[in-house]
Amino acid sequence: MLLVDLGNKTLRSLDDIRLSDEGLQEKFDLQEWITRSPEEFFSEIGEELFVVGKEVRPIEGLGDSIDILALDKDGRSVVIELKRGKKKRQLLQAISYAAMLARWEPKDFQRHLGENRFVELVDFLDVESEAINREQRLLLVAESYDLEVLMAAQWLSEHYGLNVSCIRVALARDGPKGPLYLTCSTVFPAPELEETALPRATAVHPTPKPTDWEEVLAELRNPDLADFVRAELERGARALIRMRALRYRHGERNRWQIRVRKAEGRGTQGGRFDGDVEYWKRGLSQPDRVEALGEGRYLRFYLKEKADFDFFLGSVTTRLRDVVWLAEDEQPAETASSTDEDA
Repeated sequence: MLLVDLGNKTLRSLDDIRLSDEGLQEKFDLQEWITRSPEEFFSEIGEELFVVGKEVRPIEGLGDSIDILALDKDGRSVVIELKRGKKKRQLLQAISYAAMLARWEPKDFQRHLGENRFVELVDFLDVESEAINREQRLLLVAESYDLEVLMAAQWLSEHYGLNVSCIRVALARDGPKGPLYLTCSTVFPAPELEETALPRATAVHPTPKPTDWEEVLAELRNPDLADFVRAELERGARALIRMRALRYRHGERNRWQIRVRKAEGRGTQGGRFDGDVEYWKRGLSQPDRVEALGEGRYLRFYLKEKADFDFFLGSVTTRLRDVVWLAEDEQPAETASSTDEDA
């Protein structure tokens, strides 16, 4: 790393330092830096990830654990492994963890995170929560890589579509007692290979997404739905184009979402309040499609007619303004004994 001296118009090299020189360890210190400053670290390597946790065991009773588990905007789980010294098992270990993690369902992430953080995750995602963990990615972080690790990563990516990235980190210091700087660079896929490597790695489940709401509106076959969406966009409602969704808050949390489909709006309510199922059944034209899902943690319903959209909007903006939400371990009396068979 070079320090720019604007006054003298010169460059000066900073001192390169290994983590071990400072008594630091990739496994513990780097792990703490990343999990305590995730936005700063991931933005440095061009990623936008939600940290699920550190030392996550993909299978109960397993002695080893994932260094850092995260999710990207498309709901793909990201197994982040930090290299320990000169060990070469980093890639193999990450693959093993991803294979075990592939069995996780969205409810497993919800159980691990707890209700409040899961709501934060849903707010972060550009896809619905049902899409969580349909694919897995590997992200390796180390001060250096052996050639065989990088060649294996390239081979797995090119021949099997494995989405793997190798990040190199380095420390630098400005003078003996100056501040420490952490630099990050992508070793694989190399920048010049990105255009061919990334599409291949993510081509297993291609999902075309609209680029603006005019495209979405043009596809709608329900004029009442189109009028509702257009009015909400003009009103300034929170709109997520990649999800084709509108979101509505109650207090500090996102509580309702309308996913815009071609012929109807699919609504979800995160969290529960007493009598909520009966409330939505009484007000909507399709009461038989109001159901509790996710072990009773949220509701799903559908909006098709103008009266449905009017009832929904009046509810989330006025009638439910003072509603009291139940704690995450509570369920309304009418659904306390219900099952999740229709989830």
